[in-house]
Amino acid sequence: MTALATTADYEALTGQNLDDAELVRVSRLLDLASEAVLAGAHGQNITSQAYTGATLYGHEGVFLFPQRPVTAVASVVVNGTTYAADEYRFTPGGDRRPAELIKRVSGRDVGWGWHEATVTYTAGWVDVPAQIIAATVAVARGAYMGSADTVLTATAAGALVPEYPASNLNLTAMKLTPAVQAVVDQVCGVRAPSSVELVRG
Repeated sequence: MTALATTADYEALTGQNLDDAELVRVSRLLDLASEAVLAGAHGQNITSQAYTGATLYGHEGVFLFPQRPVTAVASVVVNGTTYAADEYRFTPGGDRRPAELIKRVSGRDVGWGWHEATVTYTAGWVDVPAQIIAATVAVARGAYMGSADTVLTATAAGALVPEYPASNLNLTAMKLTPAVQAVVDQVCGVRAPSSVELVRG
């Protein structure tokens, strides 16, 4: 997988200038931190990904995408019928709302009347959100410093900066703290935003 944050992001957010050995170490930590952040996203996308022939299920006349944000829909098949692009529309989802596939007839939204659809679509962010980059750096830095007890604070300019206790490198400290988990939940729309104040990137 592609890391959600780069060593340049790490240096910018931590103010640390890495030497060659540290760059290798931090790059590996960012890979592991990215895996931890993705695991904490509860199956939601962060990076853009295409889904081919995915099964969507109906709810109150619309089909719900399991991923968000949805950025494109390539094909829709319902009960053996392939629908043209002007016969449906989709919402990207967000703010704890699922992405929806909505049937259109003569320019109006109508219910599908079926329980399943086979859909090819793309979901996720083309550019990793700034909050997710900061969360990934916070997790990696926590492991680098030997503790996962990182706190995310916002500067006056709205940048998200991890704070952490000083210690030694600890590869086992790769976990999401409640503060970092709250950021991931907020971006992915899984739960209500926490008390962590962020400026959306």
